[in-house]
Amino acid sequence: MRLALECGEWDVDRLSREMSVEQLKEWIAFDRIETIGRHWRRTARSTVMIAASMGAKMQSDAEEMFLPGYDPMRPRQTPEEMAAELEKFAKLCER
Repeated sequence: MRLALECGEWDVDRLSREMSVEQLKEWIAFDRIETIGRHWRRTARSTVMIAASMGAKMQSDAEEMFLPGYDPMRPRQTPEEMAAELEKFAKLCER
């Protein structure tokens, strides 16, 4: 899916029909070196590594601070709250 998104292709089935096995192997090898479709995560990780190398005191979740949608004031969900939200989603899917 990430490869399809990166290629601007919404039809994953068509992409799989058009791509040869050799091409897929090349993309898999590339993904091992340069992760496909995770630009924000790579940027955040690089930022944290640079800051830490310069002596900054980084928190364990510092990488999250550099991702879109980060809100330091948003309370974190407990495992029980997460399970309750997933149950709501499952009920919606049953309809």
